[in-house]
Amino acid sequence: MLPRTSIIAVGFAVLCGACASELKEPNPHVPIQPIDLSANKHVRRFLSANFHVVHRTREVEPAVLALLRSKLGADPRLAEPDQIFQGSDVIDPRNLPRRQFVLAGYEPGFWFVDYIQGGFAPCHHLVLFSQVNTGWTIVFAGDLFPKQKTLSGIRNAVRNGKLLPQTGPNDY
Repeated sequence: MLPRTSIIAVGFAVLCGACASELKEPNPHVPIQPIDLSANKHVRRFLSANFHVVHRTREVEPAVLALLRSKLGADPRLAEPDQIFQGSDVIDPRNLPRRQFVLAGYEPGFWFVDYIQGGFAPCHHLVLFSQVNTGWTIVFAGDLFPKQKTLSGIRNAVRNGKLLPQTGPNDY
């Protein structure tokens, strides 16, 4: 029998709007494990970097934001932190963005972007980017539970095992 927290984590990962549409069928007998911090140098860098934090999408490096948006599927819009977005699965005639930017941060050669995706089971996503030569690449994407709105809150949640790896190839 699986521990209750593992079942809840699998349920959240399966129900997440970003995860449910394009992932392989999850194996119900293998619970999704939180990130092993010792095995992921990019997540360890996220935890220790001295980031300059930004609170608007216009402050994010344009190439980083373009790469993220290229992975967001048919609707790549991100509402700003003070704007409304489609936070649930209730149909809204206003054509709101499905995601809301929370915050981002950078240090030379490294960015993180944190946002919430609405839907049946809203998900909180953390995406890490690293500079390779003159371009950027996504080096990690994961789902964070519960949602956090500050860098220290996000880092504490990661340290406490609340970060699950993105299990699909796209539609972050």
